[in-house]
Amino acid sequence: MRKAFILGVCSLMLAAPAASAQATGFKVAYINMQQLFQVAPGRAEAAATLEKEKGVMNDHVKAMQDTMAKLVETFEKEQTTMTPAAKTERTKLLQTKQTSFEERLQKMQNTTQEREQDLLAPIQELMQKALEDFRAEGGYTVIFDIAQAGIVAVDKNLDMTDRVATRLAKLPAPKVIAAPVKAPVAGPVSPAGAGPKKPPTQ
Repeated sequence: MRKAFILGVCSLMLAAPAASAQATGFKVAYINMQQLFQVAPGRAEAAATLEKEKGVMNDHVKAMQDTMAKLVETFEKEQTTMTPAAKTERTKLLQTKQTSFEERLQKMQNTTQEREQDLLAPIQELMQKALEDFRAEGGYTVIFDIAQAGIVAVDKNLDMTDRVATRLAKLPAPKVIAAPVKAPVAGPVSPAGAGPKKPPTQ
């Protein structure tokens, strides 16, 4: 709906002469949100923090995969000497561990996504403040994002990205608070489709 509204506004803007638009008090401009985000205060720090925390999580995942790989390797070496009952019991145990790890892995991925949203939210709020202040002071009716609007031709004099970026750069960067990823509890196994193969079923 938002994109349809933007496209409608853009069509109106392009269809009406500039003088006519100003006469009715309808003042528009556009920015490129992708470019604006690249220069937003705190973006680089947030990205570095997230990358570091993802690295810690990946180390935990690898450690769990390595542990399960050893369990499966031991199982494959010893299964020929196991009784049928013992083999069945060990197989069930490994399958249970695999399910447990898949659940932990999903939780870790969800946590990472939530963490990314938490880190980006203050930056997005800062961008919105810069945009709204610029719009209000400039008397603009609407400022649209050309990166999302799908416009194929537009007056480049309406591009206010650099001016908003200058205003944005003067705002204080949000404080980035590190949130170290906690190591998962014992009982790791390899996620489906990665690491060692599943033990054979009876």
